[in-house]
Amino acid sequence: MSESAPVAIALDRKTHYSALMSDQNLDRKVRTVVILVTIGTIAWLIAGLISVVIGTDAKITWTCVFGAALGATGVRYSIRRAKRSGI
Repeated sequence: MSESAPVAIALDRKTHYSALMSDQNLDRKVRTVVILVTIGTIAWLIAGLISVVIGTDAKITWTCVFGAALGATGVRYSIRRAKRSGI
């Protein structure tokens, strides 16, 4: 059984990761995340309204309420995180 030496990788400051995580890209990604979560929250609200109008089970209505509440929490969290990180 042969032993192999550990491989060391030297990373400089201009790596692919740092190019992906530039301020401009992060700002665009944060806006995209907030828009996506907002669309999901609106979808839960519409589904909740439809479930109330057609008179479905309480379980379905409460699922929509909790989905919308978690979506609103996600929007708030995403915006707070973006402001905190200085984007």
